[in-house]
Amino acid sequence: MTDEFSKALPELRPFLSFFPGFDLSVAPKEGIRPFFASFPPPTNPYPDDVVVGSVTIVGGDNDPLRLLVVSPAQRQSEAPAILAFHGGGGIVGVPEMDLPTYAYFAKEGYVVVSPDYRLAPEHPFPKAAEDGDCTWAYMTSPEGTTQLQIDPKRIALYGSSAGSTLATGISIRLLGKKYAQQPCGVVMDSAVADDRTIYLSQEPGHPDAAYFSVWNRDNAIAARAFVFGAASALPLDAAPLRSTDYNDFVGLPPHYVSSCDLDSLAEHGPEYLKRLEKAGVRATGKVWKSTIHAFVTMVPSSDVAQEARADYVKVFKEMLQ
Repeated sequence: MTDEFSKALPELRPFLSFFPGFDLSVAPKEGIRPFFASFPPPTNPYPDDVVVGSVTIVGGDNDPLRLLVVSPAQRQSEAPAILAFHGGGGIVGVPEMDLPTYAYFAKEGYVVVSPDYRLAPEHPFPKAAEDGDCTWAYMTSPEGTTQLQIDPKRIALYGSSAGSTLATGISIRLLGKKYAQQPCGVVMDSAVADDRTIYLSQEPGHPDAAYFSVWNRDNAIAARAFVFGAASALPLDAAPLRSTDYNDFVGLPPHYVSSCDLDSLAEHGPEYLKRLEKAGVRATGKVWKSTIHAFVTMVPSSDVAQEARADYVKVFKEMLQ
């Protein structure tokens, strides 16, 4: 093993040496999606303790929307629940890519529901967000709570990478709905909170650029074009860091914002945390040292990924008690 990746944790270096990065110079259906599909899908690491299933609901534009449901094998009738969003820049991915994480949450007593939301560019913004809203509406409806056997007053949001934007985005949209059921909290893994490439870690020639194979500046620019097209202005829920008015965040539920230091998106989490704290939101977070973007998803068997999951469960226990 060369020392090219010496700043990363030793258990993450084999992945960095192997992973070629994403080619977004072609349409996702021709490049990044077949590339992802070439890997064996994750399996349920706790088959005796966790049940994996799915339901189909009516999603945005009245299209069918598949929900991955990962549940404890033995649970109470009104269990706490987590609405979870996978990452992938809004252009690639399925809920199963985070099955090791969802299964861990389920093993700890939570019903995890993750929508197979629509992807850009075939379905640009706000289609994924609309599917998230449909999932929330289902989980808090009498039909959904009965079918899933969950407590509608104990639901938190989780998202990794681009999924973290979808997670906090739901909490922002629900903030203005007086009679809607509000989430108990939001956990953001490898937080993404802006569509712009204005941060120090995204400057060309950054000294840690070798660690950015999972997501770099060029990826961010290409994905933005796929998801948002030529739009120059975006709503708060799509890019929270575009707002410098802390009043925009007043009243949001508790947030836990997790980031990685060897990441082109490293500043997103700490910057979002500052805005939330100044708005009076109960917000905490952590920067995982010597880690790469989306390590919980990309290297799920690593010790640091397991440590992160355990951290998130501690947070959920506080949010959903």
